[in-house]
Amino acid sequence: MKNRGFTIFNYIFFGVLAFVMVYPFWYAFLSSVVPYSDLMQRTLPIIPTKFDFSAYKEILVNGLLGDAYLTTIKSTFIGLALSLAFTVSGAYVLSIEKLPGAKIISSIIILTMFFSGGLIPMYILLSDLKLINNFWVYVIPSLINTVYMFIIRTSFTDIPLSLREAAEIDGASECRIMLTIYVRLSLPTIMVIGLFYAVDKWNELYTALYFIIDYKLYTLQAALYNLLNANSGTGVGGGAIKTVDEQVKYSAVILTILPIILVYPFLQKYFTKGVLLGSVKE
Repeated sequence: MKNRGFTIFNYIFFGVLAFVMVYPFWYAFLSSVVPYSDLMQRTLPIIPTKFDFSAYKEILVNGLLGDAYLTTIKSTFIGLALSLAFTVSGAYVLSIEKLPGAKIISSIIILTMFFSGGLIPMYILLSDLKLINNFWVYVIPSLINTVYMFIIRTSFTDIPLSLREAAEIDGASECRIMLTIYVRLSLPTIMVIGLFYAVDKWNELYTALYFIIDYKLYTLQAALYNLLNANSGTGVGGGAIKTVDEQVKYSAVILTILPIILVYPFLQKYFTKGVLLGSVKE
């Protein structure tokens, strides 16, 4: 009886929790497809009877998010590939026990997690590196996330040393050992970290607002920020501030979040593996 009551409570609790999380997305979608007259009434039906996709057509035809989409896709894929390459390589080096000064190097890297130079020194540094108003400002400064690197490093340290020693006896190079043993056995963790990197790159906002002048180099989030603040006149950057229809705003929100949401179902299995990896010790 107690187990049954607990099960019912779980269904109710997680049902309400799921509704609370899903409803904002559903509301934004409804606001983007219902007729404008229904939207102005502020009482949207759960399931609309009429659909109006003119707002999506306006965004796609007028290219309101075209350049931003291209910039975001490029920065996401290029940044993801380079970040994973450097992060995995750094994690592998730090996981080697015989590395001279490994603890000192790790301590220095850990310090960067708690201290930073601030916005103004960062701007001066990027200016000296010729990265202001440059596409590579989305990639190079955020090349390695220290937290992600240490997560992968922890996964690497759980791999038995006997596998590494066997590969060394067979004459395998460090690069081959890393790719065929460490990367392969830690693939679920690396996939999860890759998803985290992709989400970080896709949601990039402040880098564009602080270090980009040309509106054509804005990311999707920065372009959306300007679009949502068009009526209030608080937009930032080179984009023109003008009145924007509410449906267009909601449609832009949906088009911005939809691609990254569609990625999650394909990588969901790696979340389970990544959580269970290393949870059982023999």
